[in-house]
Amino acid sequence: MRTRRLDISNGEEAAVEVDEGCKVKFLGLILPLFVVRFQAMSALFLPGSPILVRKLTPDRVETWRYAGEVLAFRGDRVILEALFNRADLPFLDLTLARGDRFTEAYFSDRWYNIYEIHDGRTSQLKGWYCNVSYPAEFSPGQVDYVDLALDLWVYPSGRQVVLDEDQFTALVLSEPARIHARQALGELQHLARLDGLHSLLQLEPGSGVPYQ
Repeated sequence: MRTRRLDISNGEEAAVEVDEGCKVKFLGLILPLFVVRFQAMSALFLPGSPILVRKLTPDRVETWRYAGEVLAFRGDRVILEALFNRADLPFLDLTLARGDRFTEAYFSDRWYNIYEIHDGRTSQLKGWYCNVSYPAEFSPGQVDYVDLALDLWVYPSGRQVVLDEDQFTALVLSEPARIHARQALGELQHLARLDGLHSLLQLEPGSGVPYQ
């Protein structure tokens, strides 16, 4: 085995021994390296900890950033809560208002993210806003996502509206990326028909771990 340093929390490190089969001796246990990495990432996305979200264009230009609070982390996804921090914004037949509460799910293995939006004053559900994007990128205290313009809005009634198809068509993307994006939209539409968007944002009771 060879010894290496591994970040396990904010600025803290632990010495681990790694063999050629990517097994790790960590805190006296022999574990696969990916398990240790998961534990390290979990320490950086503890429920209640602050998190920064950055929206990027396909050429990685930042267009928006905002702060939120981690609700849960499960390796392939981060669920967080953030408040709408812009001036009131007319949207379709409703208004996204400053202070509206967004529960957001980001995935490192799916080509979309999901926002469940509640009125900041009454907590009434306004709907689900779904961004088609490259899989999210997780780093300590931060989530980045590359937006692909194509969006889906789902009303509480289940009615769906596809948004910004013209902007998506105008993007310069590889054919595989374009196919993934279309497939992601189809998956979101299917989930919405099954009332499955809400379930992707739910936590197992008392665990801080997402369902599914």
